[in-house]
Formats: sequence, structure tokens, C-alpha cells
Amino acid sequence: MRTPALPLLAVIPLMLPGDLPPVSRAPCAIAIELQVRAPLRWGVFEWHLVMGEAARIWAPYGVTLCWGDAEDACRGLEVKLRVLLAEDPPPPPRAAQGALLGWIWFRGSDPGGDIVLSVNGARDLVSRARLGDRSLGALPASVVESQLPAAVGRALAHEIGHFVLRDRTHARRGLMVSRFTPNQVAFAPAGTFRLAPAATEWVRQTCAPVGKWAGGAARRPPAPAPEPARVTP
Repeated sequence: MRTPALPLLAVIPLMLPGDLPPVSRAPCAIAIELQVRAPLRWGVFEWHLVMGEAARIWAPYGVTLCWGDAEDACRGLEVKLRVLLAEDPPPPPRAAQGALLGWIWFRGSDPGGDIVLSVNGARDLVSRARLGDRSLGALPASVVESQLPAAVGRALAHEIGHFVLRDRTHARRGLMVSRFTPNQVAFAPAGTFRLAPAATEWVRQTCAPVGKWAGGAARRPPAPAPEPARVTP
């Protein structure tokens, strides 16, 4: 039986803007500007779950994610990403599949500063996760909704990976796989979403071995070394 999954993409737009200056260093501190176009009844707790999940995944590599409601929450950070969280965003041109979990735009060989995430894509994936012989979609709707913030945070962390690594390709396993399975996105521990060793080394050449949680929280201790993996060509 085939395991359902939704793809995560790095997209080259049909109309390319002017060339961006080449960058050879990983960005170590990123300010997140979040735009929401979905009827979500989330409070501060749920939004901290979203950003905290993404920040927790990137902290061991020395990459800090900052976000906040206050205008000066991320003052001084030159690298900014705009993240649109929409209920059912239209897929990008030339997408091989209509239902997507998220994507980031590339301009030529360089990533742009815009990420799109689909609430319905995340909800559909979480609903297919299984507890024993039952899918979460067969349980009360509140069960799926409770897993949704972490799923969105993991999709965000993946798309940030394309931005940080400046690479459209995907890995065989870990954070940068092309598709998350339902049980991965709903139940897998954060340690499942690791970078391959080569990618880890490239990021740590620039960034310190520890990062910060979203919202400017305290630094965390280094995570264990990633398990062996390799990036697909």
C-alpha cells in the first residue's frame, strides 16, 4: 500500500527578475514576516508551536529564527523571509501536482525571500496519519487541529532549508526530503528532521554550533551529531 504524501517544492518562476548578488555564506539569523490568509482560530500558544518547531529544528545548526508582533522584535537582522500561510493557495506554475504542502520561489539559482504554505495541505496530511488501525481523520476534528501547528512548523523548516542551503535539490531522508509522510509530519520527533552531513558542515562553516529559539529565547545546547545520510545529486 502506497503511503500518501504531499510534496514540498523549490520553484523557479516563469518570469525571472534581475539577477541577485551571489551569496556563498549561510544566513545565520533570519527574521520571519508572517502573513496569514486562513480562518484559523489560533492563539499565542499555537503560533509559538509553529515557530518553535521550525526554530527547534534549525537551532542545532546555529541558525536563529526571529519573529514577533512588535516592530522592533527582529531589529538588526538583515535577512528577512516573507511567509504566507494560506488556506488553499493556488499551486505555482508548472507544478506537477495540484496539492502541495509548501514551496519557495527561486530566482535563477538563488532563493527568493517568499515562502508559501498550505493550511489545507497540512491538514490533509495530518488527517492521514495513523494511530494503530485508525487515521486521525476518523477521530474528532480537534485531534487533527491539535497536530496542525507542528506540521506547519515542519513544512516551514523544510522551505527555510532551501533558503539557507541555497539549493533546490532534495535529500533521501531527513529535513530536506521531497515529501513528508503523514506519520512523519504528525508524530516524528524533531530529531527526525536533520540535515545531511555535507549540508550540516556547510552551514556550520559560517554559523555557530548552537542557535536560538523563535522570539529571542535563550540558546540551547548542541544537538547530537546527525546520523549518516547523503544528499541526492
